[in-house]
Amino acid sequence: MDQLNWIVTAYTLTSTAFIPAFGQLADVFGRHIVLQLAVFLTLVGSTLCAAAQTWGMLLLGRALQGMSCAGIMNLVLIILADKVSLKENAKNNSIFAFISGLGYAIGPEVGG
Repeated sequence: MDQLNWIVTAYTLTSTAFIPAFGQLADVFGRHIVLQLAVFLTLVGSTLCAAAQTWGMLLLGRALQGMSCAGIMNLVLIILADKVSLKENAKNNSIFAFISGLGYAIGPEVGG
């Protein structure tokens, strides 16, 4: 139980470290394929976490989930910014941040 904080840390570190990488990948390969990659990494990471037999496997799954979180959150904001003007982009970012914060606050209570 003394290594329990690594579960959260693996997710947080990878989600922070891979934000620039997913932005660059989206510029090079396009938004659609990189978004599909991020969703696929979510699937693989969640499967690894569900089937984890060791701490290492669980940490690898959480790290993959963190990578995919960086990709999904980054690409959603990039795609929203591509589709609207700067004035509407500020409004969209505010709405997105509000809904994300609401989800983080209420989600654990509703979902368990």
